[in-house]
Amino acid sequence: IVTENRSSTSSDIKFDSIALSLPGKVEIIKQKDIVYLEANGRFTNIYLKNGAKHLSSKNVGVYEELLDNTSFFRIHHKYVVNINEVVTIEKGESSYCEFSHHDKLPISKRKLAELYQFINLKKRKN
Repeated sequence: IVTENRSSTSSDIKFDSIALSLPGKVEIIKQKDIVYLEANGRFTNIYLKNGAKHLSSKNVGVYEELLDNTSFFRIHHKYVVNINEVVTIEKGESSYCEFSHHDKLPISKRKLAELYQFINLKKRKN
């Protein structure tokens, strides 16, 4: 069951889960269980905390709009990450995010300053 977090207007309703249409079934996935999403042409690979990987026929931009914008951030044209799952952000010539399961994803140079601002704003909210 998909539950909703109510906000001030009905157009601002955000769900804590997303529905994935998979071959032969629809799977409901809690947003907090998503580690990151990877653009794969017109498709999206969705990586979960439990190690599962799902391929969706929707592009990553669709999910970027659906996901909670206080937890998910697009670090690269190819990746949207759950910032709560990031363990380390490596700075330098090539910046990247590292996750607890040791995946490392590149952060585009144009997104780096925006990511730092996002993290600071997030810390103030918590």
